[in-house]
Amino acid sequence: MSEHGNETVNENGLSSRAGLNFPVSRIHRLHSKRHRCRRVQTRASVYMAAVMEFLAAEILEMSGNVARENGDQRIVSHDVQTAVSNDKEFTRLLSGTTLAGVFIFDRDII
Repeated sequence: MSEHGNETVNENGLSSRAGLNFPVSRIHRLHSKRHRCRRVQTRASVYMAAVMEFLAAEILEMSGNVARENGDQRIVSHDVQTAVSNDKEFTRLLSGTTLAGVFIFDRDII
């Protein structure tokens, strides 16, 4: 265990071993409860955490570009909405969802 500030980080945890920032063990626990399965492979949770981390990184990168184009130093919800709306694949992926109560992606857009 090593310490970062006030919290301790387990260097042998699933997230660390997989090289991810997203919490693999939490995703594993929630996945097991959600699907009411007796067994869920750890690899499935690692894969899901990796996909979620990749999607979050892509959205944050696009939102940062939008904020920079607008001359801002912070990403606000409108920047996220603009970035997702400008990307065809993310618009299709997030159709029918609401982002922080700011914008609803209609299925009719596609």
